Amino acid sequence: VDTGLTVHEATVVMGFLTIGQFAGNILGSEAGQRLYNINPRLPPLLMVTAGTLGVAPFWILIRHTPSSALGRCALAAIGGTLASTTGPNARATLSNVTESRQRGVA
Repeated sequence: VDTGLTVHEATVVMGFLTIGQFAGNILGSEAGQRLYNINPRLPPLLMVTAGTLGVAPFWILIRHTPSSALGRCALAAIGGTLASTTGPNARATLSNVTESRQRGVA
């Protein structure tokens, strides 16, 4: 999809996406741990919520590209944050499927 951005503008948007992903990894892992401390069943709800909400900023960015650079960068950062929240929690959730004393036993 050609949104009419120059190479420089697209590079700036990708930079903000990367910043959002970095923030999503940090904030997502912290939120996942706090939710796990409350109830081990809560981190998957965080993952599905963040993953679902993360679609909207990218859809807007691609289909209805804002004319302002600030709007494009904000959407990229928000989308990156939401999309990358699931990563640090998926491994931890899958590790919790098996009891610790059974891990590594063939």
